[in-house]
Amino acid sequence: VLVEYSAQNDRWSLDKDLLYSGMDAAKYSIYAYWGPFGHTGRNSRVLPKNDLVGSFNIFDIKLNEPYVAFSSASCNDPMPWPDGYLKNKKHPLGTSSGQRNAYFRWKNVKDTADSFEVDLRLITENDWKSTRFKFPKAAKADVTPRRVVNFPINAGERIAWEYGERNGEVVADKTGHVTIPQLEIATSPRRLTLKHIMPRSGERVSKIVRVSRQPGEAKKVSFALSKDDLSILDKDMKWSFEWGAFTFSVGSSSTDIRLKKTVDIKESETSEIRWRSVIY
Repeated sequence: VLVEYSAQNDRWSLDKDLLYSGMDAAKYSIYAYWGPFGHTGRNSRVLPKNDLVGSFNIFDIKLNEPYVAFSSASCNDPMPWPDGYLKNKKHPLGTSSGQRNAYFRWKNVKDTADSFEVDLRLITENDWKSTRFKFPKAAKADVTPRRVVNFPINAGERIAWEYGERNGEVVADKTGHVTIPQLEIATSPRRLTLKHIMPRSGERVSKIVRVSRQPGEAKKVSFALSKDDLSILDKDMKWSFEWGAFTFSVGSSSTDIRLKKTVDIKESETSEIRWRSVIY
């Protein structure tokens, strides 16, 4: 997450429009603030021009937790670069103050192998006081969950999403990230839920096991799969288990499969035999 503030009357801010547009296009997280406060980091000079600076606490972000990147937001202000850069005070944006994504917040709710849930909202005057900016009551933005820990997404995988009364499907990009376009976010939290879409004949990441090895070292890895691990989403978007043949693949990634085995799991089998047959 990049938190950045710059002044269009500071020569060091050249090409900030390229940075902001690039972060937006790549679906990276950025909170940007600007105003004509010159080359300074002093609050006494910055805050009179842009009193949103400091409203986002970077220390709320934890290294081992997911975060959300907002992009293409409807509440973003026009950038003063390049037309209002440096000495071009005659341009309307030469003395403007503004922001990108400053009003958006998220709260992680659930991050498991089955689903990912996060609450999205806008800040209000109760969160931060400003005399220069009018806080929006609602805004639209593309939403990209990033650094999701336990909800594995493969490149090209279709993911089902639900947000309030809206729902749909998105396809993960080549890095395994999904972007839900133009969600309307308001001051009251609304929950975004992601789930895997698993047709009966499809594939699913059921278990991730991390193993530390020395170069050239071989290790035996064992783990068990439960009914929940083998469940799929049915036509009603509910998780269900179906008896029958399952093909299990083991590898370092979806493109590097080292072992495959097909097991016919029958309802008449005892649980001990049933699950023993799917342990590697």
